[in-house]
Amino acid sequence: MNKNSKNNSKENQNTNIIATGIVTVGNEGLNKGTEEAANKTAEATKEPKKDAAEKGAANGEKTLEQIQRELKAKIKQIEDQKEAARKREIFIKTQEELKELKNTLLKTKEFETDFCKLRLEKLASVGYNTEFKPMFTISNSEILTEFCEWLDEKIVNKVHELEAELLK
Repeated sequence: MNKNSKNNSKENQNTNIIATGIVTVGNEGLNKGTEEAANKTAEATKEPKKDAAEKGAANGEKTLEQIQRELKAKIKQIEDQKEAARKREIFIKTQEELKELKNTLLKTKEFETDFCKLRLEKLASVGYNTEFKPMFTISNSEILTEFCEWLDEKIVNKVHELEAELLK
């Protein structure tokens, strides 16, 4: 083998080492140089470094932003449920009062009651003032009893809706 073919053979080995990043040269002088070249090549071909959040997300872990979004959603859900529970309690209290009123109305034999009236008022503007002005009043015990029954049905339906929302 001539001198040029030996150099070509060594250059080919160096090229192969750089391209693959594997050091297989037996000559110590070449070995040191090719290792450095292989390390440089390996570093150049690596993907850009990811921050810890991206690495964690790639491994199935959640990022801080994802956790914060989930926590905010849970807090909103809890606040909504708390509000639904508050409304439910108001409806139940109103329903109990309505039942007491209905029982009292059922005991009344009079055409008009003196202890219960249903007054409808209309918002009216007088100059710069706005105030409610009475339109009419209902004091018939039979009509008031029917109104209490109708209103009780509406409250029961609303309580069921709120309870369904609370069970979500």
